[in-house]
Amino acid sequence: MEVLAHIYMALKFGPITIGMFMPDQATASYKSEHRFMRIVRSVPDLLRRLIYRPEEGRTSASERATS
Repeated sequence: MEVLAHIYMALKFGPITIGMFMPDQATASYKSEHRFMRIVRSVPDLLRRLIYRPEEGRTSASERATS
C-alpha cells in the first residue's frame, strides 16, 4: 500500500520528490528497484508519466540507462 500511495502522490502532485527513511543503503536500493520500479515499469503509461521531464523535454537519465 505504501508504494501505491507514493505513486498516487507522484501523479497527483508531480513534479515532486518523495523520500522515505530506510535503515541502510542496501534496503533502500532493494526497495526502490524490486518494489517501486517493478510496479512502475509494469505500466508503460505510468512509467512515461513519472520519468518524463517536461522542463528538459526528455526522460530522466537514470531511467534511460536502465532501459
